[in-house]
Formats: sequence, structure tokens, C-alpha cells
Amino acid sequence: MTSRNPQPVSVQSNPQKRRPPSRPPTTPVLRVQVQGGEIVVTASDADYGVTYHKPANSPQLLAKSYPRKEDRRVSMTLAQFLTDAWKLANDKARELGWIV
Repeated sequence: MTSRNPQPVSVQSNPQKRRPPSRPPTTPVLRVQVQGGEIVVTASDADYGVTYHKPANSPQLLAKSYPRKEDRRVSMTLAQFLTDAWKLANDKARELGWIV
């Protein structure tokens, strides 16, 4: 019985291609607006915006529409925006008496 040991494969990588482009130092300012039964949080100079509403049978806000792509023109990541937007929207909802 003979064993077949595959030869090691040399893989060349270019680390510059794997790194995403650097983000600029611009940090967007978040704004909260109430539009009817919705709370809208947007980020200045970015394509980030999320709309929350509170269904009658829900104890919390639900996102109705939200961004799905990173905006590399600003230093804020999409995850950071969604986290900060959630906090601001909940604070506004408490202020309005929508949630406790």
C-alpha cells in the first residue's frame, strides 16, 4: 500500500488587497426626528438612516427600515451607527411615553 502525500501548495497573498480602504476621520452627527408614529435616526454626511416604530402589541421599538451597506466615506461603521441609533431612538421613545 502506498500513501499519497500531496505536495504543499504555495499560496501567495497580497495583504494590500485584503485590507479594506482606510476610513476618513469624519464622524457623522446623529439626528433624531419624530415623524408621526415613527422615530427616524439619520447620520450627517453618511448614507445611514433607520426608521423605528412601535406596534401596539409590542413592548419595544422595531426597525422598519435600515441600511444594509457600509458607508466608507465616514469613520462610523454600520454596526456603530445601528447601536447608537437604537439607543437614541429608545431614549426618544421613553421621552414620548411610547415605552417604559
